[in-house]
Amino acid sequence: MLGAFNEAEYERVFRSTEQDRADGLMVSDEPEHFAYRATIVELAAKGRIPTIYAFRDFVEVGGLMAYSTDQADIYRRLANLIDKILRGANPGDIPFYQRPNSS
Repeated sequence: MLGAFNEAEYERVFRSTEQDRADGLMVSDEPEHFAYRATIVELAAKGRIPTIYAFRDFVEVGGLMAYSTDQADIYRRLANLIDKILRGANPGDIPFYQRPNSS
């Protein structure tokens, strides 16, 4: 895949993807991709490659879709837990959040 994370390398990878006639692309959640999210989204759009991203931030700059959890919600929950602990709650007494059963 990518050896060095820079704009030229992303352009090279997308050219290769176009030559291979990829049906779609999934961008991993490596933090290095985040800095180039606008470039990645632009290259995917220019190449007309349906692309799914790891974070909503890619969608906010024009990407097709993301598959991650809601980061803002996670940080809100984490801040709530930290607040409870700093106010003296025993961490073992704080209920563990579980996603509701979807069945």
